Amino acid sequence: MSYRTINLPFKLSGDVANKLIFTAWMFRSAVTTVFEKVKQICNGYPTKSFIEKNFADVAKRFLPLAHYAYTACRLVYEICASCRELKVPLQDVEFSNWLFVECRGDPSAKGNQGIKLLDLTTCRAKLLVEHGRLSEFTFKVTLPKSRRFRYMLEELLQLCQVKKASYDARLYINSYCPNRVYGVLQVTVLEHIWRKYVQRDSEVITPRDAEYVLGFDVNADNIAYCLVDLDGKLVEHGAIYFTHLVTQGRCSKGARGFVIRELHKLFAEQKLYRERKFVVAVENPEVLSKLKLVWIRHGERKHEHYNYWVSIFRPSLAHNIVQAADEWGITCIFVNPRGTTHSGEHKQIMKTFGIDRHRASAYLIAKRALEQLRQGKNIQTYSLI
Repeated sequence: MSYRTINLPFKLSGDVANKLIFTAWMFRSAVTTVFEKVKQICNGYPTKSFIEKNFADVAKRFLPLAHYAYTACRLVYEICASCRELKVPLQDVEFSNWLFVECRGDPSAKGNQGIKLLDLTTCRAKLLVEHGRLSEFTFKVTLPKSRRFRYMLEELLQLCQVKKASYDARLYINSYCPNRVYGVLQVTVLEHIWRKYVQRDSEVITPRDAEYVLGFDVNADNIAYCLVDLDGKLVEHGAIYFTHLVTQGRCSKGARGFVIRELHKLFAEQKLYRERKFVVAVENPEVLSKLKLVWIRHGERKHEHYNYWVSIFRPSLAHNIVQAADEWGITCIFVNPRGTTHSGEHKQIMKTFGIDRHRASAYLIAKRALEQLRQGKNIQTYSLI
């Protein structure tokens, strides 16, 4: 089942702020301890059942609530799965400076056992008072300005009341000091609810209906794209440049907003004005997004800003592409981008079409998606977890 995320900012002070900080550090300790034990015991990449069976008790030493402990184990599994997809050894991974508490959804608990939305602006969380003892705290969150998020949450909470749905919840701490916390509550919403309020075009383009493939290559300062027909011929190419918005130390929200606006212009032009039926090909943001939680060790970095660009910024841009495509009813196909940057075929495409290396990578990504379409099976379409 697919989900989307809504961010609800909050700020806490006093005792509840200190308890949230303490609980977040215990959650981080549980995740890092389980991950270190996995690296010591496992030669390869473990399964989810193996981690939960062998290391749930380790997590429970830090987190007495079983839902928190099993969430920590699943988080470790997702990091291991991402490393397997990217062929990154577990020994080369260490954690970045994140701090949050997460609890996966539970329909029997009317949504979530540990972090529950009582209404649109009130959250109740089970936080550690001291080692081994939990207590419930209630605090206010801020709704986004757009009314469509209010409608989404209202429908989600109604389904949770009759135990027909659940939601994952994460209390992410952006900054803190003694007696004060600034953060955001991240709540997952069922995708069919999300689509009901954000869909811009009712016509859905499926892989079976597609006449073109629009391939994207995501980079640190631009997004290159190539439109390819079913015969593999290059129809159109271009790029979205945002170099002036991604200097280190600058807030990346401006860049994401600019990219989203340009993507909507591109999809509107291709779908509405030129009446082209196409699918989007992009590298998997699910795999890349787990790298937000880890740093690649210094020996594997290509340059000093490697972790910022690859582990944090690129996954968010890949999500932006998929989200914009979904709003226009365009199916996204995932391909393995390995070999699309440095290969003999890549150099030949640059010479043949007279395009730069980023657009050549986008062309190869589109061709790999085209191969999936021709085979008609094993098409990896988008699903956000």
